[in-house]
Amino acid sequence: MIVPLVLLSAALAVSAAPYQEELIASVKENAADLLLWEPGMNFHPDATPEDFTHLIGNYSIEPRLAAHKKKSNCEAVCYGHEDNKNVPETFDARKKWPQCESIGKVQDQGDCKADYVSMMSSNFEYIT
Repeated sequence: MIVPLVLLSAALAVSAAPYQEELIASVKENAADLLLWEPGMNFHPDATPEDFTHLIGNYSIEPRLAAHKKKSNCEAVCYGHEDNKNVPETFDARKKWPQCESIGKVQDQGDCKADYVSMMSSNFEYIT
């Protein structure tokens, strides 16, 4: 009973690659005149979900931040200033610059790893 189940599982696991190849061939055959790009396999058929986590924003910054803090001298000198006595305990940009409408607006960036682009581009209207 276990052997047929294992064989069935193996057959199902490798069946995705032929389906993708058929789909690519169909797209090339039916839409070749319309395409501005070349259809093909993007990833190796044996790729695992873990191979894609860096593409969808599922990575942790903690190890890199810890490594950066180890290399830098953040506690003693922060951003090149030896004396940080003038830094306030709290700061609210909405109160400091109430005329700036973009500060209080929170945009939905979803799971996009390019969230910095939407933040920066929304601020350009106030620069010009």
